[in-house]
Amino acid sequence: MPPRRHDEHGISPGASGKAPEALDEEGGVPLSDYRKAVGEYSAKASDVARTLALSAIAIVWLFHVDKKDATELPAALLQPLTLAVAALACDFLHYVVASLIWGGWARWKERQGAAATTLLIAPTPINWPGNLLYFAKLVLVALCYLELLIYLGHRLGLLH
Repeated sequence: MPPRRHDEHGISPGASGKAPEALDEEGGVPLSDYRKAVGEYSAKASDVARTLALSAIAIVWLFHVDKKDATELPAALLQPLTLAVAALACDFLHYVVASLIWGGWARWKERQGAAATTLLIAPTPINWPGNLLYFAKLVLVALCYLELLIYLGHRLGLLH
């Protein structure tokens, strides 16, 4: 595979590892390729976060104890369980909120007379709620696994 092109920050477009198709005469990469790469990486991060949150719930369940009339979880696992569920809620809300905001904004522009081919510039704050929920789910998953690792470290006698 040919070497990947990187910018001065070490960023390479395209999560696939393929060389960009459109290089300028100086060997640079168009901004649109970087935006595409950001979209690919953030979508993959969301998929991985979702999988990790669901896996964390399964890990917590491995330590449940069946009693006569109830199922109990170790108290130390309630925090990671809560963090995993909160991450899944943020994941869901991330897509719902972003679709409602963008759909509402597009409909508002249509009512103002914008055609489907009209080039528009959206206000920067339109992304803030979605971005907040995106980063919240990533942080919640990271905290969840930190708590799980601490629990497992104590359980295995590696931490005191």
